[in-house]
Amino acid sequence: MSLTDRQKKILKAVVEDYISSAEPIGSRHIAKKTDISLSSATIRNELADLEDLGYLVKTHTSSGRVPSDLGYRTYVDSLIETYLVQMQEIGSLKAQMQQKMRDLDFYIKRVLEIAAGHTNLTAVALTPDYTQGTIKNIEFILLDRFNIMLILVTDSNVVKSKHINLKMEVDIDFIADLKEQLNEYISGRTIEEIFRTSFEELTLKLRGDHSAVVEILEFVYSTISEINENELYLSGETNMLALPEFKDVKKAKDFLELVHDKTKMKSILSANMKGDIMSVVIGDESNSDDTKGLSMVLSTYKITDTVYGAIGIIGPTRMDYGKAISSLEYITKSLNEGLKSEKGDDKDGK
Repeated sequence: MSLTDRQKKILKAVVEDYISSAEPIGSRHIAKKTDISLSSATIRNELADLEDLGYLVKTHTSSGRVPSDLGYRTYVDSLIETYLVQMQEIGSLKAQMQQKMRDLDFYIKRVLEIAAGHTNLTAVALTPDYTQGTIKNIEFILLDRFNIMLILVTDSNVVKSKHINLKMEVDIDFIADLKEQLNEYISGRTIEEIFRTSFEELTLKLRGDHSAVVEILEFVYSTISEINENELYLSGETNMLALPEFKDVKKAKDFLELVHDKTKMKSILSANMKGDIMSVVIGDESNSDDTKGLSMVLSTYKITDTVYGAIGIIGPTRMDYGKAISSLEYITKSLNEGLKSEKGDDKDGK
């Protein structure tokens, strides 16, 4: 059943006033609003109907009502107003982003600090999944006969380096030949494709001293694995402790344990991301008992067309959705523009 315009206006008032006050909303409170010219009796009847339809829930401690997950969902989908976001911190951050992509983690952490500070909620980010990224180049630098420096560069300009201390001597000709072979077999292939080729299979294809090849290749594979491991970052998790919902010690403890459980949070974020589309996940919509009473606004930032990470804001279902959505849209847009600008400058400089 679709809501009448009057019901939509009343539902919107209940949601926004409850977000602001954290107190159940009654008919008298709504009747005082200048844009709703209805009697308290009429509003009471509409509130009762909205409750029967599942948009509101009546509390046991007062005659007022609070939004249900359906009420919040309807508000987010059709009643919310655009929140104007202007953050000077983002402007200065974009100006700093003329750096190599290996500094990405630093910028993600700064973005999270800004998001958490602006919304007074918890900001979370998942660094990119590089499974579909490609290895652009492998480089070896011979330090001496027992030590070499391995450098891996991806198509998104992520650079990983590792010092390798060998058990046997190698010379510059061996290192140069092995580099050429590895670039032939690995460069231009995605990390997913590389790991589909077994370690043993690749060692049999490579020329040179087998023991040295195996030892060096082990470092190559372990370094590629490090590139592929995405990380979870948080900011503002203690912001939640100031909210009425988390005055209960157990709820606060459960929340802090959840956000600091990286495995669980990675799974929840990955399950609720929707590609390029910003998603708002309200309460039980996440299909996880751990996020009961919580909502998430999630977005993605792109490194390349196939490599992207997630960034989001977590709060109670009573969060200010307009502010959270608009803030995250602004932040994500600015971050993507900064990353795009950095890649363009890097390309021009080559």
